[in-house]
Amino acid sequence: MQKIVFATDSSCDIPKHFLTDNDISVLPYHISFGDEDFIDGVTITRDALYAKEKETGMMPKTAAIPPAVFEDFFRELLEKGDAVVYFSLGSRFSSACQNACIAAAALENVFVVDTNSLSSGEALILLHAIALRESGKDAAAIQEECEAYSARCD
Repeated sequence: MQKIVFATDSSCDIPKHFLTDNDISVLPYHISFGDEDFIDGVTITRDALYAKEKETGMMPKTAAIPPAVFEDFFRELLEKGDAVVYFSLGSRFSSACQNACIAAAALENVFVVDTNSLSSGEALILLHAIALRESGKDAAAIQEECEAYSARCD
């Protein structure tokens, strides 16, 4: 049976313990407040992010993850399994999904799901994917079913 590795970005709204328990890797976004830069979930927590927003009155800014970073991330994940399914922040909100697709095209057995959603929507689709993986679906089928599911979650 194919070992499928799941991954998402740090905008996905799932508790860290759940990600760990379900072997879901996370690629963090870079966040900036003015001239200060942070790595989401690594050098700044969600609580600290909200506190900084309240303190400064500024909205944080993010930049899309570049294709080269995705490609390196996917290569690392392919060392842990036979296939990778990556659940991306919706393409309507960020070019990160397009960048993930560019990286995936350079590799074999990497599938990108455009969740068409933000944080909680991403999480719901990922939960659906966990059930599909547990039922024995392969990576291509999980991608296909999650893309269809994401259209209904919109």
